[in-house]
Amino acid sequence: MNTYTALVSRDGKLWHIEVPEIDRVTQARTINEVDNMARDLIAIMTGAEPGTIGLDVRIQLPDSVEAHLSEVERARDAEAKARFHAATELRAAAAELKNAGLSVRELGAVLGVSYQRASQLTSSAGKQDADGQKHTPVGGIQDRTTRPRRTNVPAGRRRAG
Repeated sequence: MNTYTALVSRDGKLWHIEVPEIDRVTQARTINEVDNMARDLIAIMTGAEPGTIGLDVRIQLPDSVEAHLSEVERARDAEAKARFHAATELRAAAAELKNAGLSVRELGAVLGVSYQRASQLTSSAGKQDADGQKHTPVGGIQDRTTRPRRTNVPAGRRRAG
């Protein structure tokens, strides 16, 4: 399968499509038509079936737009790093508070998260066995058999045992 390059740029109300390998151009009304128009042009000029043509579409944008998109990528990378750092610091704070004796409900209130989230923050990434190997619980869910289950039934509605 031959792969062709489609250089695409905006030209007024149309998209201009240049395929350098066959030295031909075509146009499309919408960006969604570019792929089909380029494949049809290549098929007509080479005799190949449109479905067998490899196509590398490169949309050429103005330099100012490319600069904006580069800044978006940089900002998203910085955001991802900041979120990771914030999550790491939140886990560290939760661990310190838990080690100081706070319950998960107190942790949740202090950290501004639900008590369930506080429990997740303070649970280890995995339990270690006798060999020191970590085993992460399936789906990150703790084994519920090790903790008593609490009910949220109001005191007036509890059954006498």
